[in-house]
Amino acid sequence: KILFKRDNSLIGNQSNGDKYISGLPDKILGLICLSQLHSCYLLRRNDSYRDSITDQTDLPEGDIGTERDPGILLATMVALNLLETSIRNTIKRGDENASIKYQSVDSNERSARIVGKYEKHLDTPSKIGAPLLKNMIEQLSSLGNLTDVDVDRNKKRKSDESLNSIHIVPPSSLAPILRALLLPTRSASKYALQSTSMHNNNLGMHLVHNLTEDVEITGGLNLRNLISHGFLSTVERRWFSLCVVLIQTLELSFQRDGHTTQKSSVNEFDEGRGECNSTRGGLHSLSSLTKYKPLAFQVKLGQDILLGNEFQDRMRKLEIQSCRRQINEFPSGVCEVKHLVPDSHRCFLKFVLFGLAPSLRGETKSSDDTGTQENPSLPLLPTIFITALSSIIEHSLRLLWCYENQRHYHCIARASEYYVTLDGHGQRDRHDVMISPFLIDGTSKNKLISLIGAPAFAMLSDLFASPSPDAPNIRSAVCHGTLDDAIVAELEELGQWAIVLNGCLNTNQTKQAHTDNNEPFLMDASCALISCLDLISSGVSGQPNMSRYEPVYSYTAMAKRDLGDILSKIDEIDSLISKNTHILNCVESMEEQQSKLCKDMGLLRVDTKALTDMVYRVFPTMVKDPINDIWTIEDVFVEHGSNIVLTNGIAAQKLLSDISREAKAYLTAIRDGMNTLTITPTCTKDKRAVKSMTRFCGISKMTVDFYSFSVYIALLMIMVVHRDTLAVKSSSVVKGDVMILELHRDDVVKAVERTRM
Repeated sequence: KILFKRDNSLIGNQSNGDKYISGLPDKILGLICLSQLHSCYLLRRNDSYRDSITDQTDLPEGDIGTERDPGILLATMVALNLLETSIRNTIKRGDENASIKYQSVDSNERSARIVGKYEKHLDTPSKIGAPLLKNMIEQLSSLGNLTDVDVDRNKKRKSDESLNSIHIVPPSSLAPILRALLLPTRSASKYALQSTSMHNNNLGMHLVHNLTEDVEITGGLNLRNLISHGFLSTVERRWFSLCVVLIQTLELSFQRDGHTTQKSSVNEFDEGRGECNSTRGGLHSLSSLTKYKPLAFQVKLGQDILLGNEFQDRMRKLEIQSCRRQINEFPSGVCEVKHLVPDSHRCFLKFVLFGLAPSLRGETKSSDDTGTQENPSLPLLPTIFITALSSIIEHSLRLLWCYENQRHYHCIARASEYYVTLDGHGQRDRHDVMISPFLIDGTSKNKLISLIGAPAFAMLSDLFASPSPDAPNIRSAVCHGTLDDAIVAELEELGQWAIVLNGCLNTNQTKQAHTDNNEPFLMDASCALISCLDLISSGVSGQPNMSRYEPVYSYTAMAKRDLGDILSKIDEIDSLISKNTHILNCVESMEEQQSKLCKDMGLLRVDTKALTDMVYRVFPTMVKDPINDIWTIEDVFVEHGSNIVLTNGIAAQKLLSDISREAKAYLTAIRDGMNTLTITPTCTKDKRAVKSMTRFCGISKMTVDFYSFSVYIALLMIMVVHRDTLAVKSSSVVKGDVMILELHRDDVVKAVERTRM
C-alpha cells in the first residue's frame, strides 16, 4: 500500500527517502525507480527529454502511475522476466523430492526443462527449449509448507519496520496467482483479447470476461508473453505492483540459513547440462558481436548513431523514419498506408530513444546537473535498453508481417491460440515466425522480406533466431534468464542512483555494485539493435539504406566459413611443403620410411579445385562477393534450402567444424615448431624435440590428403541429404551425378562417422 500509491515518488523526493527507500532491497528499489523514470525524473528534471517529446501530446506529464506511462510498461516487462527466474530459482531451492512427474519423460529431460537445456543430436537435432512456465508453476504448487523454523523467522521479520507489510508464505500457495497471471487461457469462450482500434494499429488490449458458472477456469492472462512479445503498449500500475510483491515473496520464502536470493542467475544451475546453447550460459558465455565483419560493420553504424556527436539529430531522424507513413495510391482509388512503429507504441519508442538511449552515453541527468556526487547521471542501462527495443521491433514487425501476408487475424493476441512471434523460441513448429522465409504451411513465401529487404531480414535472423553457439538470440536472452545478472546489476545501480539523488547518501557511501553493464556484448547488442531499427525503418519508409549484410550465424554461414577456412589452410600447408626445404625433407623422409602408407593416403587426395567446384554446387551463395554483391531475396530462399539440408545432415556440419578446428591447430603447430628443425641439437632434450618435430612435419602431406578427403566425404553427405530432403533430383546440386543419385544415405552417414573417428 505504501510503495505503490500513485502520489508516492521515490525519485527526487527527499521526504520519502529515509521513510521508504532505506528498507528496500536494491533490485526492488531499482524496479520501482524504473517505473517512475519517465514521470518523476525525465519529464520533471530533464529539459532535453522534455523538448524531444513536446510534439507527442499523448504522453502523460508527471502523473505517477497513469496507464500510458512508458516507464511502468518497461518496469513491468522487466519484473515479469525476473519473476520467471524467481520461480525457477525457488523450485531449485525447494524440496528436490517434490519434483513434478512428467509422463514419458526421463529425469534428465525433466531437469533440462527446468534449466532450459538444449540438446543437439548428430542427425536429428532437437531443442527442448526454455523451461515451460506451466510445468514450473505446477512443480511450485507441489512444494511443501513452511517449517516451524520458517514461521519463527517470519515472526522475527515482522519486527523489522521495513518488512512489516510482507508476510512470508509458502511458495505453493502462490501457484494459483501465478497461473492466473502468467499462463494462457485454454478456451476462447472464457477470455478474449481484443484490439481497441485495429485500423489505427492501436493495439492496447483489454480483457473481456465471458464466464459462465459451469465453465472451469484453466489458465489466465498470459501477461508476460503479452508484454514481452510487444502486444501491450500500456499496462496498469497494479500489475507491476503485483509482480514486485510476487518476486519478493518468492525470494523471502526460501531465505534459509542466511542464504540470499537477491542475485538470480541461471549460471548456478549449469551442472549436468551437457552440451547447451550458449545463450543459456550467462552473459560471459556470449561471443562478441564484432567477431564477423558484416555484423561488426552494423555495430559500428549503431555506435555512430548512439555515441556520435549528432546524437539528438540522429535520434530524431530515427524516430521520424520509424513512424513515417508511406502512402501508395493505386488506380482503383485504394490507399495503402505503411509505417514501422504503430501509433500505439510511439510513446514507448520515444521513451526508449530519448530517455534510455542517452544513458548509454552517460548523458541522462537533470537540466542543472553536471554529473556530480550530489547529482549523479543516470547509470548505464544497456540490458534494459535491449529489453525495451526488442519488444518494439517485434510487435512493429508483427503488424507488417500480418499486413504483407494478408494475415490480419494475427495482429492481436487471442486466447487459446499461438501468436506470430519474431524468433519462434521454443515452439516454432506450432505457429508462424516472422523471420522465416516461408509461412507455416511450408509453401507460401513470407512477403515481409520484400518490404524490409533481404539484408535486414538476414540481420534479424542473426540477432534473434540463429542456431550458432555464437549467436546472441537477443529477445530470448533477455526474457529467459541469460542476461538476468546484468539486468539485476543495472537495477541495483539504478536504486543506488535514486538513493544519492534523494540526498540520503553521497556516492562515497553507496554500495559498490558489481555490474556487467560495461560488458562489450551489451553495448554491441545495443548498437546492433539500433542499427537494425534504422535499416528496417528505412526500407518501410520508402527510403531504404544500402546494406551489404549477409547471414553470419546460420547453418549455411557456419558451413561456408568452415569450408573457406579449411581450403585456405590446405593451400597454406601445401605452400609450406613446397617452399620450406626443411619441411620438404621431413616429408620425403617419411615417404621413404612409410612408402605404402603415404601412397595409400595419397590416393585419398581430392584436388582443391575439384573441392571448390563441389562447394559452389552445394552452396551457390558462396560465390557472392561480400564487397560488391548485395544479399538478395533469391539468396534468402536458396540459403533457407541449404539450412534445411544441413539441419538434416548435422553430422556433416560437425565434421566440417572438426576439420576446420584441427587444420588451424595443425598449421599453427607447424609454424610454431619450424625453427626447431634448423637447430643443431646439443643435448638429449634438443635431439628429442628435433626428432618429434621431424615426424610431425613429415606427416604434413598425409594430413592434407586426409583433410581434403574428409571435406569430400562431408560434401558428399550434404549432397545426398539434399537429394533426400528436398526431393529434387534435377537440381544443380545433384543433376547429372550418377553416384549421388545411387548412394544410400546410411552408407554416407557411416563414412562420415568413421572419418570423424
